[in-house]
Amino acid sequence: MKQIASTTVNASTPLVVDVSDYTHATIRAVGVWGGTLSFTGSVLGGEYVALGVQSLGATDLTVAITSLANSSSFSSTAYRVDVAALKEIRFTLGASDTGSVGIAVNLISTSNAR
Repeated sequence: MKQIASTTVNASTPLVVDVSDYTHATIRAVGVWGGTLSFTGSVLGGEYVALGVQSLGATDLTVAITSLANSSSFSSTAYRVDVAALKEIRFTLGASDTGSVGIAVNLISTSNAR
């Protein structure tokens, strides 16, 4: 398992995480912001599409979200996602969004001892 230290995402600073060689990721988002935090993924790098993540405690595995709307408190939310076929995942806020989001990512590999 590899942990990406908590990194702040704001309107001018996205977070891009290399997920090559990993099969799963858990994500924690904490902060206060106005706007939308988007989750995207890339197979080749540079061409991103919406990435569906699931709440860590979800029991209905057919439900996934691709973004988080405004957060008015410092509540922390955890998500999971399969990243086996991806090169990168990216977290962004819109150019006119306000505030910041702390992101922590744990990457898990079931194929090697990382």
